[in-house]
Amino acid sequence: DRVISGYDSLRQLTAPPLELSREEALERLQGTLVGPDRKTSCAVVVLTFAGNAQRTESIEAILNTAEQVCELPREELYVAGPPVDGVAIDTASKRGINLFGMLSTIVTVLLCRYFVRSWMLTGAIIMAGLTAQGFVLALVPALGRDLDAILIVMPSLVLVLTVSAGIHLVNYYRARLSDDGPDGAASAALRDGWKPCLLAAGTTAIGLLSLTSSQIAPVVVFGIVASSGVMFGVTLLLLLLPGAMEFWPLAAVPDAACDRELCWDRLAGRLSAAPTLIALCCIAFMVAAGAGLSRTRTSVDIASLFPENGEVLANYRRLEQNVGPVVPVEIVLSFDSEDDTGFRQQVELVSDVHRHVAGIEGLGGVVSAATFAPVFSDETGFQAAVQTRLQFQRLFDNRQRLINEHYLFEEEGRRDWRISARVSGLAGHDYAALLARLETEVEPLLVEEGVQRAGVHAEFTGIMPLIHTVQQTILEDLLRSFLSAFALVAIVMMLVLRSVRAGLLAMVPNLFPIVVVFGGMAWLGVPIDIGSVMTASVALGIAVDDTLHLIVWYRRAMSEGRCRVSAVEQTLRHSGRAMLQTTLICGLGLLVFAFADFVPTQRFGLLMAALLAAALLGDLILLPALLACPLGRWFIPRGRIVPAAAGRDHSIEVGDPNRVAQIPPSDVSREASVHTKNVS
Repeated sequence: DRVISGYDSLRQLTAPPLELSREEALERLQGTLVGPDRKTSCAVVVLTFAGNAQRTESIEAILNTAEQVCELPREELYVAGPPVDGVAIDTASKRGINLFGMLSTIVTVLLCRYFVRSWMLTGAIIMAGLTAQGFVLALVPALGRDLDAILIVMPSLVLVLTVSAGIHLVNYYRARLSDDGPDGAASAALRDGWKPCLLAAGTTAIGLLSLTSSQIAPVVVFGIVASSGVMFGVTLLLLLLPGAMEFWPLAAVPDAACDRELCWDRLAGRLSAAPTLIALCCIAFMVAAGAGLSRTRTSVDIASLFPENGEVLANYRRLEQNVGPVVPVEIVLSFDSEDDTGFRQQVELVSDVHRHVAGIEGLGGVVSAATFAPVFSDETGFQAAVQTRLQFQRLFDNRQRLINEHYLFEEEGRRDWRISARVSGLAGHDYAALLARLETEVEPLLVEEGVQRAGVHAEFTGIMPLIHTVQQTILEDLLRSFLSAFALVAIVMMLVLRSVRAGLLAMVPNLFPIVVVFGGMAWLGVPIDIGSVMTASVALGIAVDDTLHLIVWYRRAMSEGRCRVSAVEQTLRHSGRAMLQTTLICGLGLLVFAFADFVPTQRFGLLMAALLAAALLGDLILLPALLACPLGRWFIPRGRIVPAAAGRDHSIEVGDPNRVAQIPPSDVSREASVHTKNVS
C-alpha cells in the first residue's frame, strides 16, 4: 500500500512549508521512525489487503528488495509486526501438523499396541482413528478454513479420543473373556460397551460443541469439526473392532495381569477404610485451589505467542531497543457535519490530544497530522497572526499528503484525524490500564464548558485495544463454554443415571481437574492464553468418559448383590486399568505438542496433560470414595435390593432363585461365590 521511512519523513519536515531544523524534525520523529540515538531509522511498510492475504510472499519480496537496495545480508535485516507474526504462525502450523502430528500418532500407536497386546486389534483401532483424522482434515477446508496454529492439535485429539474408546471396548471384551471364554465374547462386549462408549463420545462432543459459543473464529471451527470427528471415529470403531475381536481373539489373561489386579484391590481397600474422610479431603483441596480462580488473568500479547529465544521476539527486542515501541494504538478524532469547527481549530485539537497522549507513561512514538503542522506560537501581534495563518493555509492546501499517508480522511463534510501511538509488546504492560488512562486523557479534551461537543467524538482502535478486547473475550469464552458444557453434560448424566442427585454428584469428580488446574495456575500467576481457552471444556468431556465407564461397572457390581465397598473393589479391578491406559494415551499423545514453536499450542498440550492427570485422580480417588461412602446409594438403580451394610459383612441377595449370593472379597483374596437354588 505505502512505505513510510525516517529519511523521507525527515526531508518532508525540513522542506517548505514547515522548514524545521534537522534537530527539531528528528525530535518529532523520535520513537516512531528514528531511534533514541537520532541516527538509527527504519521503514514502515503497510501491506494491501491482497498483500496481507499473501503475507509470506509479501515479506519475502520486502526482504529481497531491502537486500538489493541496502546491500546487506538477510541476517542483518530485522522485520517485525503483525504480518511477520502471521508468517511465523503459519510456519509453526505447517511444522506442527507435519512433525508433531506424526509424533503424536507414533506415540499413540505404540501405547495402544502395548496396552492391547495385539497388532490386529491395534490395527483396527488405529484404522478407525486415522480415518477420523482424515475426516476432520477434509472437513476444515470444506468449511472454508485453513489449518491454522489453533487447529493443528485437532486431528491428534480426535485420534487419541477414538483410541481411548477402543481401549475401553477391549476392556469390556477382556472381562467377557475372563467370565465366559472366547465364544461369543466379542458380541457380548459390544452389547456391554456400545452404550457407554457412545455416551462417553457424546459427552466429549458436548464439551467440544460448547466451544461454538466463543467469539474467536478458529475456536468455533475447532469445536464443530472436533466434535464431528469424535462421533464419526467412535461410531466407525464400534463397527470395526468387534469384528476384529471375533477374527483375532485375545489370549487368556496371564497371571501377571491377575497380580496387577491386586494393586486395584489394595487401592480400593485403602479408599474404603475411610471413604467419607477421603472424599471430604479431596473436596477441601478442590475448594482451596478454586479460591484462586478470582485471580485468573489472560494474556495474548506478542511475548505470550512465541518462544523467548525465537527469531520473532529477538527482532521485536532489537527494534524496540534501537527505534521505539512497535505495538500500535490509534485514536481517531471524528468531526461530522454537525460540527462547525474550522480546519485550524481541528488541527489545534489534534495537536492538543497528541501532546497529552505523548505524556502518558508507557506510550511513545506518537505521530499524527500535528507532527507535520506548524508550531503554535504564543506571540501576539499582527505579524505573528499573519505568519501562523499563512502556515495553516499551506497545510490546508497540502492536506492531500496527510490524506495519502492516512493521517486525515475527508468525506462529505466529515473529517477523521488519526493519532497513532506505540506501546511496547515486550514490557508486560497492562493494556487495560493503559487504555483506561488513554481514554481519561482524551475525553476531557472533547468537552466545552462541561458539555460534550456535538459532532466530535474519539474512537480507540489498533492492535493494543484489539489485544485488550481479545483478553477479555478469552476469559468470557472460557467461562461461557465451560458452564454450558457442564450444564449439558450434567443433564446427560442425570438422564443416564435416572437421578438428579446422582447426576450432580457424578459431576463433582469431573469438576475436580478443572478447578484444581486452573485454580493452581491462578495461584501461581500463570495467565490463560488462546490455547488454554479450549482445554477446560475438552477436558470436562474427556473426564466424563472414565466416570461413565466406572459407574457402569459399579452399578453392575451392585446388581450382583455386592455391598458398596465390594462393588468399588470390583469396579476398580475391571475399569481402573482401562482408565489409566486411556489417560496415558490421551495425555502423552497430546503432550508432544508441548515442544511446538507456537506458545498457545505448547500450552494446550501441557494443560491437557495436566487436566487429564488430575481427572484420573478424581476418577480413581474421589469418585470411588463417593461411591463407597453413604452417598454411593444414590447411584444404585431403583428397584434393586442393596446389601444393608457398606462394610465387609457377608451378604446374600434374595429374589430370583437362579441369582448368585456372593461373598465380598478381602483386600488380597480372590472372589468366592456360593451358588444357591430354590431360595425361598
